[in-house]
Amino acid sequence: MRVPQLPWDSLNPVVREAHSISGPVSPAFELLIGGLEVGLSHFPFFACLSSEFQLVSSTLGFCYSLIWFAVTILQVSQCPHGQFVGKYETLVFYWPSLLCLAFLLGRFLYMFVKALRVHLGWELQVEEKPVLEAHQAEHVKQLLRTPCSHKSFKI
Repeated sequence: MRVPQLPWDSLNPVVREAHSISGPVSPAFELLIGGLEVGLSHFPFFACLSSEFQLVSSTLGFCYSLIWFAVTILQVSQCPHGQFVGKYETLVFYWPSLLCLAFLLGRFLYMFVKALRVHLGWELQVEEKPVLEAHQAEHVKQLLRTPCSHKSFKI
């Protein structure tokens, strides 16, 4: 007879049910944990894309994207079939991710080549135009200021 080591491995259904997560709150926690997982695993992509240090960030971003691409390809090649769509279900399910990772690989490669050319002095660094111009920022600040207190006129 097998001796259970964890409460949820127990042969007693009462003990097993007491230690399982169930109820209406369970899906909310699962979604919260899933969202945190996706956010944390994809944060390096955004950090590398928005960094000012183009040479380092493009190298790290390319390596991170390449690892994700290789892992996804391995997952597709190890389990190519599924229950619902058929023989190529995993490939059909993962092709958008593979396409996005291929685009990121190309983008990081482009960033690396551009940063290397600037670093070697073959090309001048072009300053990127800010999204918000200075006069637009001042206008928004003026609109958001609290209005001066006006004397109320009674008629």
